[in-house]
Amino acid sequence: MTALEPLPASARTDAASRYRQDNMLFAHVFGDSNPDKENSPMQDRHPFTRQHAPSYAANAAQSIAAILSAARALDSAAAPLKPDAAVSTFAKREVTSSDPLAVKATARDGAERRTIRLQVEQTAVAQRNSGASFVKLGPTSLLAGPNRFTVERNGGSTVTIECFIREGDTHEQALTRMKRAINAAKSGINAVIRTDDTDRIRLAVAAEATGTGQAFRLRDESGNAVGTTGISAVDALAANARYRLDGGGPITSESNEIALEQGEIVALLVVPTSGPVTLQVRSAHATIVQDIVALGAAYNQLAGAFAAAEGIAAPQLNRMLAQTLDAGTLEPLGLTPRSDGSLDADRGKLHAAAVGRVAELERTIGAWAGKLSRIALRLLASTGEALLDRGNAEYRRYVNYRPSMSLYSQLPFDGILLNRFF
Repeated sequence: MTALEPLPASARTDAASRYRQDNMLFAHVFGDSNPDKENSPMQDRHPFTRQHAPSYAANAAQSIAAILSAARALDSAAAPLKPDAAVSTFAKREVTSSDPLAVKATARDGAERRTIRLQVEQTAVAQRNSGASFVKLGPTSLLAGPNRFTVERNGGSTVTIECFIREGDTHEQALTRMKRAINAAKSGINAVIRTDDTDRIRLAVAAEATGTGQAFRLRDESGNAVGTTGISAVDALAANARYRLDGGGPITSESNEIALEQGEIVALLVVPTSGPVTLQVRSAHATIVQDIVALGAAYNQLAGAFAAAEGIAAPQLNRMLAQTLDAGTLEPLGLTPRSDGSLDADRGKLHAAAVGRVAELERTIGAWAGKLSRIALRLLASTGEALLDRGNAEYRRYVNYRPSMSLYSQLPFDGILLNRFF
């Protein structure tokens, strides 16, 4: 098992630092303008003033600040695990593939857990054309002046493109002008210039998307740009993807990204397969374990803050937190209460529960997270003084002392003093 240690109590450290820095402020508030003076008249009249009030007030403020900081962390950790969470940890999904090099997939939150068998007979292909090769610096054969040509798509659209070739242009200059004109036209095809090992160049064009609906034809309208460069020659024909689901009949798609189960799952067909690939939609096991461990750590932080505030914080608060633990239901899932009130997390058990008992895990942890969130919100909604142990002797002495300082304002714990720390 892995011990869940309380998180660092940074609020307490910062509060202690601020208390040291503001020592003169506490002395002023509690009636001693010179805390280093041994024989203050105020000390003689009120023995509790010098020795107890500032110390008790500072300790109480630090303790309440640490409790409220831990309560806020607990509510945040509980949020994704509660049954009413906007995006529940238990609703998150992941998809495993028996052959991730051939088929990859994702699933949206809340998708039904299921297994799918998908066989890829053919992947979708984008049409590619490649022109003739030319010597870079040789004089171009393209006619000088405006050259117009059309891009006709299978979908029925036609785009006219014009490029201006200058007298004396080299092949490289002419092909560069054509490439820029094609890419600027936004006609659904892209052009690039390729260089071979002999430093000869050629213009190549390809459809932006796969599928037969994206196939295209290039034709000269005026000039000889298409005919001379040879970019009407098809290297790869456009093709649709073809696949089978769970042994059914062939299904075609213009894209290799296909939606399954009414869009709950999106699969990417990478290469054809010799047989079915198994896709398993399941809970996000690692995320579930991570969030439960984080909740346990936040629980330990609050339990530690209560333990450190013994004699200052109301004891029923710690009991209220401890009463949320049900060892009979939590321990079999991987959370074991310790004798000191903290929790141990067994990641192995939690992972096993996420894999084989996820419904039980969701029900049990969801209910526990809901209880912890309600406790956290109750603490955060309380005044600082309401969280103190009013039966404590020092608290009673402090309460009795406060009104006697008629020259100074009374100081509620949820006001100036506490706000210095939290």
